[in-house]
Amino acid sequence: MLFYNQWKIALFLFLISSSCYTTVEGARFDDRNFYNINDIYGISFRGANSVVEDADGFIWVSSKTGILRLTEHDLRSYGLPFKTPDAITISLVYGSSGLFAFSNNGQFFKYNTILDRFDFYLDVRDYQGDRHLHIRSALVDSENVLYIPTSSGLYSYDQDRGYVLVSGQMQDAGYVEWQDEDHFFFATAEGIHLINKHNYVTKTFPFKGLSDNSSISRMYYDREKHRLWTGTIAGTLMYLDIKRGDIRVAVNNQLPKQPVLAVEVSSDTTLLLGFDGQGLWEVNRETTEVYKVYREDADNPLSLDGNGVYDIYRASNNRVGLHL
Repeated sequence: MLFYNQWKIALFLFLISSSCYTTVEGARFDDRNFYNINDIYGISFRGANSVVEDADGFIWVSSKTGILRLTEHDLRSYGLPFKTPDAITISLVYGSSGLFAFSNNGQFFKYNTILDRFDFYLDVRDYQGDRHLHIRSALVDSENVLYIPTSSGLYSYDQDRGYVLVSGQMQDAGYVEWQDEDHFFFATAEGIHLINKHNYVTKTFPFKGLSDNSSISRMYYDREKHRLWTGTIAGTLMYLDIKRGDIRVAVNNQLPKQPVLAVEVSSDTTLLLGFDGQGLWEVNRETTEVYKVYREDADNPLSLDGNGVYDIYRASNNRVGLHL
Protein backbone atom coordinates (compact mmCIF):
# COMPACT_ATOMS: atom_id res chain seq x y z
CA MET A 1 0.00 0.00 0.00
CA LEU A 2 1.06 3.50 -0.69
CA PHE A 3 -0.13 6.31 1.51
CA TYR A 4 0.85 9.88 0.96
CA ASN A 5 -0.47 13.37 1.45
CA GLN A 6 0.72 15.58 -1.37
CA TRP A 7 -0.48 19.12 -2.03
CA LYS A 8 -2.91 18.51 0.86
CA ILE A 9 -4.70 15.89 -1.23
CA ALA A 10 -5.01 12.58 0.64
CA LEU A 11 -4.35 9.61 -1.59
CA PHE A 12 -4.36 5.99 -0.52
CA LEU A 13 -2.74 3.48 -2.84
CA PHE A 14 -2.00 -0.19 -2.63
CA LEU A 15 1.17 -1.48 -4.22
CA ILE A 16 1.90 -5.14 -4.79
CA SER A 17 5.39 -6.48 -5.37
CA SER A 18 6.68 -9.93 -4.39
CA SER A 19 4.97 -9.14 -1.08
CA CYS A 20 2.60 -6.37 0.00
CA TYR A 21 3.84 -2.94 0.96
CA THR A 22 2.75 0.41 2.23
CA THR A 23 4.59 3.64 1.71
CA VAL A 24 4.32 6.93 3.52
CA GLU A 25 5.39 10.21 1.97
CA GLY A 26 6.35 13.13 4.15
CA ALA A 27 6.95 16.69 3.12
CA ARG A 28 9.39 15.91 0.33
CA PHE A 29 8.11 14.80 -3.04
CA ASP A 30 10.48 11.84 -3.26
CA ASP A 31 10.48 10.81 0.41
CA ARG A 32 8.63 7.50 0.39
CA ASN A 33 9.20 4.43 2.52
CA PHE A 34 7.86 0.95 1.76
CA TYR A 35 6.61 -1.20 4.64
CA ASN A 36 6.19 -4.94 4.24
CA ILE A 37 2.79 -6.14 5.42
CA ASN A 38 4.27 -9.55 6.13
CA ASP A 39 6.52 -7.96 8.75
CA ILE A 40 3.76 -5.81 10.22
CA TYR A 41 1.28 -8.66 10.67
CA GLY A 42 3.77 -11.50 11.18
CA ILE A 43 2.53 -13.50 8.18
CA SER A 44 4.08 -15.02 5.09
CA PHE A 45 2.03 -13.89 2.09
CA ARG A 46 3.95 -14.35 -1.16
CA GLY A 47 3.28 -13.98 -4.85
CA ALA A 48 0.67 -11.22 -4.50
CA ASN A 49 -0.91 -10.57 -7.87
CA SER A 50 -3.84 -8.13 -7.71
CA VAL A 51 -5.79 -5.87 -5.37
CA VAL A 52 -9.24 -4.27 -5.23
CA GLU A 53 -11.29 -2.22 -2.76
CA ASP A 54 -14.95 -3.05 -2.18
CA ALA A 55 -17.86 -0.75 -1.35
CA ASP A 56 -17.35 -1.31 2.38
CA GLY A 57 -13.76 -0.08 2.21
CA PHE A 58 -12.15 -3.50 2.59
CA ILE A 59 -8.89 -3.99 0.68
CA TRP A 60 -8.60 -7.45 -0.92
CA VAL A 61 -5.33 -8.93 -2.17
CA SER A 62 -4.90 -12.16 -4.12
CA SER A 63 -2.08 -14.65 -4.42
CA LYS A 64 -1.79 -18.28 -5.47
CA THR A 65 -2.02 -19.31 -1.82
CA GLY A 66 -5.27 -17.44 -1.13
CA ILE A 67 -6.92 -14.09 -0.51
CA LEU A 68 -6.22 -11.43 2.13
CA ARG A 69 -8.73 -8.89 3.41
CA LEU A 70 -7.23 -5.83 5.10
CA THR A 71 -8.71 -3.15 7.28
CA GLU A 72 -7.07 -0.55 9.47
CA HIS A 73 -6.75 -2.88 12.44
CA ASP A 74 -7.40 -6.36 11.08
CA LEU A 75 -6.21 -8.90 8.53
CA ARG A 76 -8.15 -11.96 7.41
CA SER A 77 -7.21 -14.77 5.04
CA TYR A 78 -9.39 -16.94 2.80
CA GLY A 79 -8.80 -20.16 0.91
CA LEU A 80 -10.29 -21.00 -2.47
CA PRO A 81 -12.15 -24.25 -3.27
CA PHE A 82 -10.18 -25.15 -6.40
CA LYS A 83 -11.65 -27.70 -8.76
CA THR A 84 -8.11 -28.53 -9.87
CA PRO A 85 -4.97 -27.37 -8.02
CA ASP A 86 -2.92 -26.40 -11.09
CA ALA A 87 -3.54 -22.63 -10.96
CA ILE A 88 -0.47 -20.40 -11.32
CA THR A 89 -1.97 -16.97 -10.58
CA ILE A 90 -5.12 -15.69 -8.88
CA SER A 91 -6.64 -12.32 -9.77
CA LEU A 92 -9.54 -10.29 -8.40
CA VAL A 93 -12.37 -8.43 -10.07
CA TYR A 94 -14.97 -6.38 -8.23
CA GLY A 95 -18.23 -4.75 -9.23
CA SER A 96 -21.43 -3.67 -7.55
CA SER A 97 -22.74 -7.22 -7.91
CA GLY A 98 -19.89 -8.71 -5.92
CA LEU A 99 -16.28 -9.79 -5.58
CA PHE A 100 -14.80 -12.56 -7.72
CA ALA A 101 -11.45 -14.31 -7.67
CA PHE A 102 -10.30 -16.17 -10.77
CA SER A 103 -7.35 -18.33 -11.73
CA ASN A 104 -5.29 -18.17 -14.88
CA ASN A 105 -6.82 -21.48 -15.98
CA GLY A 106 -10.42 -20.30 -15.82
CA GLN A 107 -11.69 -21.20 -12.35
CA PHE A 108 -13.93 -18.48 -10.88
CA PHE A 109 -14.96 -18.06 -7.24
CA LYS A 110 -17.46 -15.60 -5.75
CA TYR A 111 -17.26 -14.12 -2.28
CA ASN A 112 -20.24 -15.12 -0.16
CA THR A 113 -20.98 -12.15 2.10
CA ILE A 114 -23.35 -14.13 4.32
CA LEU A 115 -21.04 -17.07 5.00
CA ASP A 116 -17.85 -14.97 4.71
CA ARG A 117 -16.12 -17.31 2.28
CA PHE A 118 -15.36 -17.81 -1.40
CA ASP A 119 -17.61 -20.31 -3.20
CA PHE A 120 -16.88 -22.07 -6.49
CA TYR A 121 -18.72 -20.24 -9.28
CA LEU A 122 -17.70 -21.59 -12.67
CA ASP A 123 -14.91 -23.25 -14.64
CA VAL A 124 -14.55 -21.83 -18.15
CA ARG A 125 -12.70 -24.99 -19.22
CA ASP A 126 -15.90 -27.02 -18.85
CA TYR A 127 -17.55 -24.90 -21.52
CA GLN A 128 -14.65 -24.54 -23.93
CA GLY A 129 -13.12 -27.98 -23.46
CA ASP A 130 -9.65 -26.41 -23.40
CA ARG A 131 -7.54 -27.71 -20.52
CA HIS A 132 -4.76 -25.27 -21.47
CA LEU A 133 -6.94 -22.18 -21.21
CA HIS A 134 -5.25 -19.01 -19.95
CA ILE A 135 -7.09 -15.95 -18.61
CA ARG A 136 -5.42 -12.74 -17.44
CA SER A 137 -8.33 -10.36 -16.95
CA ALA A 138 -12.09 -10.22 -16.49
CA LEU A 139 -14.84 -7.70 -15.74
CA VAL A 140 -18.11 -7.93 -13.81
CA ASP A 141 -21.01 -5.50 -14.10
CA SER A 142 -23.87 -4.49 -11.83
CA GLU A 143 -26.09 -7.29 -13.18
CA ASN A 144 -23.66 -10.05 -12.20
CA VAL A 145 -22.50 -10.55 -15.79
CA LEU A 146 -18.86 -11.54 -16.25
CA TYR A 147 -16.88 -10.58 -19.36
CA ILE A 148 -14.05 -13.05 -19.95
CA PRO A 149 -11.45 -12.84 -22.75
CA THR A 150 -10.12 -16.26 -23.79
CA SER A 151 -8.02 -17.73 -26.59
CA SER A 152 -11.20 -18.49 -28.56
CA GLY A 153 -12.76 -15.07 -28.19
CA LEU A 154 -14.46 -12.77 -25.72
CA TYR A 155 -17.41 -14.22 -23.80
CA SER A 156 -20.00 -12.95 -21.37
CA TYR A 157 -21.38 -15.20 -18.67
CA ASP A 158 -24.24 -15.07 -16.22
CA GLN A 159 -26.06 -17.88 -14.47
CA ASP A 160 -29.32 -17.27 -16.34
CA ARG A 161 -28.07 -17.16 -19.94
CA GLY A 162 -24.81 -19.05 -19.60
CA TYR A 163 -22.02 -18.20 -22.07
CA VAL A 164 -22.53 -15.74 -24.92
CA LEU A 165 -19.87 -14.99 -27.55
CA VAL A 166 -19.31 -11.23 -27.58
CA SER A 167 -16.44 -11.13 -30.06
CA GLY A 168 -14.84 -13.91 -32.06
CA GLN A 169 -11.63 -11.96 -32.57
CA MET A 170 -8.94 -13.96 -30.87
CA GLN A 171 -5.97 -13.03 -28.78
CA ASP A 172 -4.59 -15.40 -26.21
CA ALA A 173 -5.35 -14.01 -22.76
CA GLY A 174 -6.54 -10.64 -24.01
CA TYR A 175 -7.33 -7.73 -21.72
CA VAL A 176 -10.59 -5.95 -20.90
CA GLU A 177 -11.13 -2.63 -19.11
CA TRP A 178 -14.21 -0.52 -18.36
CA GLN A 179 -14.73 2.85 -20.01
CA ASP A 180 -18.03 3.46 -18.20
CA GLU A 181 -20.89 1.34 -16.88
CA ASP A 182 -22.14 0.61 -20.41
CA HIS A 183 -18.93 0.26 -22.45
CA PHE A 184 -15.65 -1.59 -22.10
CA PHE A 185 -12.40 -2.01 -24.02
CA PHE A 186 -11.12 -5.29 -25.45
CA ALA A 187 -7.57 -5.63 -26.79
CA THR A 188 -6.61 -7.91 -29.68
CA ALA A 189 -3.64 -8.08 -32.02
CA GLU A 190 -5.52 -5.83 -34.48
CA GLY A 191 -6.28 -2.99 -32.11
CA ILE A 192 -8.43 -1.79 -29.24
CA HIS A 193 -12.16 -2.45 -29.47
CA LEU A 194 -14.75 -0.39 -27.59
CA ILE A 195 -17.82 -2.57 -26.97
CA ASN A 196 -21.34 -1.62 -25.95
CA LYS A 197 -22.30 -4.28 -23.39
CA HIS A 198 -26.03 -4.07 -24.20
CA ASN A 199 -25.90 -4.83 -27.93
CA TYR A 200 -22.20 -5.66 -28.49
CA VAL A 201 -21.87 -2.93 -31.10
CA THR A 202 -18.13 -2.42 -31.46
CA LYS A 203 -15.90 0.45 -32.52
CA THR A 204 -12.34 -0.54 -33.41
CA PHE A 205 -9.23 1.62 -33.07
CA PRO A 206 -6.55 -0.13 -35.17
CA PHE A 207 -2.87 -0.20 -34.24
CA LYS A 208 -1.98 0.98 -37.78
CA GLY A 209 1.44 -0.57 -38.13
CA LEU A 210 2.73 0.00 -34.60
CA SER A 211 5.57 -2.45 -34.15
CA ASP A 212 4.65 -3.81 -30.71
CA ASN A 213 0.94 -4.45 -30.48
CA SER A 214 0.34 -8.18 -30.03
CA SER A 215 1.38 -8.77 -26.41
CA ILE A 216 -0.75 -6.51 -24.24
CA SER A 217 0.19 -6.87 -20.57
CA ARG A 218 -1.97 -4.17 -18.93
CA MET A 219 -4.72 -1.68 -19.68
CA TYR A 220 -5.89 1.25 -17.56
CA TYR A 221 -8.50 3.85 -18.48
CA ASP A 222 -7.84 7.42 -17.34
CA ARG A 223 -11.38 8.80 -17.16
CA GLU A 224 -10.32 12.39 -16.60
CA LYS A 225 -8.09 12.50 -19.68
CA HIS A 226 -10.24 10.13 -21.76
CA ARG A 227 -7.12 8.10 -22.40
CA LEU A 228 -6.63 4.33 -22.32
CA TRP A 229 -3.09 3.44 -21.27
CA THR A 230 -1.82 0.19 -22.72
CA GLY A 231 1.41 -1.58 -21.78
CA THR A 232 3.03 -4.52 -23.53
CA ILE A 233 5.25 -7.44 -22.63
CA ALA A 234 8.15 -5.76 -24.43
CA GLY A 235 7.82 -2.59 -22.34
CA THR A 236 6.08 -0.36 -24.88
CA LEU A 237 3.66 2.14 -23.36
CA MET A 238 0.87 3.23 -25.69
CA TYR A 239 -2.32 5.15 -25.23
CA LEU A 240 -5.63 5.40 -27.03
CA ASP A 241 -6.89 8.97 -27.06
CA ILE A 242 -10.68 8.68 -27.30
CA LYS A 243 -11.15 12.30 -28.39
CA ARG A 244 -8.64 11.99 -31.24
CA GLY A 245 -9.59 8.42 -31.99
CA ASP A 246 -6.07 7.06 -32.45
CA ILE A 247 -3.44 4.98 -30.67
CA ARG A 248 0.00 6.45 -30.06
CA VAL A 249 3.22 5.26 -28.50
CA ALA A 250 4.31 7.27 -25.45
CA VAL A 251 7.20 9.49 -26.52
CA ASN A 252 9.43 8.73 -23.54
CA ASN A 253 12.25 6.34 -24.49
CA GLN A 254 13.66 6.17 -20.95
CA LEU A 255 11.20 3.52 -19.83
CA PRO A 256 12.64 0.01 -19.35
CA LYS A 257 12.06 -2.64 -22.00
CA GLN A 258 10.39 -4.96 -19.53
CA PRO A 259 6.72 -5.99 -19.22
CA VAL A 260 4.43 -3.18 -18.08
CA LEU A 261 2.42 -4.90 -15.35
CA ALA A 262 0.68 -1.99 -13.62
CA VAL A 263 -0.60 1.49 -14.51
CA GLU A 264 -2.36 3.87 -12.14
CA VAL A 265 -2.98 7.62 -11.97
CA SER A 266 -1.43 8.98 -8.75
CA SER A 267 -2.22 12.71 -8.98
CA ASP A 268 -3.43 15.40 -11.36
CA THR A 269 -0.06 15.36 -13.09
CA THR A 270 1.55 11.98 -12.41
CA LEU A 271 1.17 8.36 -13.43
CA LEU A 272 2.64 5.30 -11.70
CA LEU A 273 4.01 2.44 -13.80
CA GLY A 274 5.00 -0.96 -12.45
CA PHE A 275 7.51 -3.09 -14.34
CA ASP A 276 8.57 -6.70 -14.00
CA GLY A 277 12.01 -6.52 -12.36
CA GLN A 278 12.37 -2.75 -12.81
CA GLY A 279 10.43 -1.35 -9.87
CA LEU A 280 7.99 1.55 -9.69
CA TRP A 281 8.25 4.53 -12.07
CA GLU A 282 6.54 7.87 -11.50
CA VAL A 283 6.06 9.80 -14.75
CA ASN A 284 4.32 12.89 -16.05
CA ARG A 285 0.74 12.09 -16.95
CA GLU A 286 0.94 14.00 -20.24
CA THR A 287 4.51 13.61 -21.47
CA THR A 288 5.62 10.46 -19.54
CA GLU A 289 8.75 12.35 -18.45
CA VAL A 290 10.27 10.35 -15.60
CA TYR A 291 10.06 12.06 -12.18
CA LYS A 292 11.22 9.27 -9.91
CA VAL A 293 12.16 5.58 -9.99
CA TYR A 294 11.74 3.38 -6.91
CA ARG A 295 13.90 0.27 -6.77
CA GLU A 296 15.43 -1.95 -4.14
CA ASP A 297 18.36 -0.40 -2.29
CA ALA A 298 20.43 -2.88 -0.28
CA ASP A 299 21.41 -0.08 2.11
CA ASN A 300 17.81 1.03 2.73
CA PRO A 301 15.50 -1.48 4.45
CA LEU A 302 12.51 0.70 3.54
CA SER A 303 13.17 0.59 -0.19
CA LEU A 304 11.09 -1.42 -2.67
CA ASP A 305 12.18 -5.00 -2.13
CA GLY A 306 12.23 -7.29 -5.16
CA ASN A 307 11.55 -4.74 -7.93
CA GLY A 308 8.70 -6.76 -9.38
CA VAL A 309 5.53 -4.62 -9.27
CA TYR A 310 2.44 -6.56 -10.35
CA ASP A 311 -0.37 -4.22 -9.43
CA ILE A 312 -0.96 -0.71 -8.10
CA TYR A 313 -4.22 0.41 -6.58
CA ARG A 314 -5.44 3.88 -5.70
CA ALA A 315 -8.32 3.63 -3.29
CA SER A 316 -10.95 6.25 -2.57
CA ASN A 317 -9.52 9.51 -1.24
CA ASN A 318 -11.07 9.19 2.17
CA ARG A 319 -9.31 5.90 2.86
CA VAL A 320 -6.36 7.36 4.71
CA GLY A 321 -6.69 5.52 8.03
CA LEU A 322 -4.67 2.39 7.44
CA HIS A 323 -1.38 2.54 9.33
CA LEU A 324 0.57 -0.21 7.56
